[in-house]
Amino acid sequence: MPAAPVKFDVRASAFAADVKQRVEAWFTERDMSPHADWRMVLKTVTLLALTFGAYGAILSNRFAPATMLALAIAMGVGMAGIGFSISHDALHGAYSAHPAVNRLLGFTFDLLGANGISDDYPIFRHLANLEAVKTYEGTHDIHTLILGAAITGIDAF
Repeated sequence: MPAAPVKFDVRASAFAADVKQRVEAWFTERDMSPHADWRMVLKTVTLLALTFGAYGAILSNRFAPATMLALAIAMGVGMAGIGFSISHDALHGAYSAHPAVNRLLGFTFDLLGANGISDDYPIFRHLANLEAVKTYEGTHDIHTLILGAAITGIDAF
């Protein structure tokens, strides 16, 4: 008998609603958009150019071994930057207010050899599989901040 799928109803969570409200307030107070601005676009172009420029240079096979190593390191840094910022934000719908832009940039995850959000791997499966550890590991810290703010009256966020 197959196991029942795990389902998370984040819409019913008071904690999730509170976090969402606080994040929205943070952006509003600073008169900032929650989506990418020109700096993020520049970062995107730079990381993509670094990664694929280094990759092209490596494929040319025209450099000494030490230079090839430096190119491989540069490519790795670019790939990490793409995955941790561009892909991650896009797959969570935070890079752009336009879903088509987020979907297109979400494919950068696939270019890196990872599985982005797709019909086979919907967002809640992604959250359950990949980010559950971070959530569990950060729970103590979150509780400490909430309790500290309640006890001292000083907002910890």
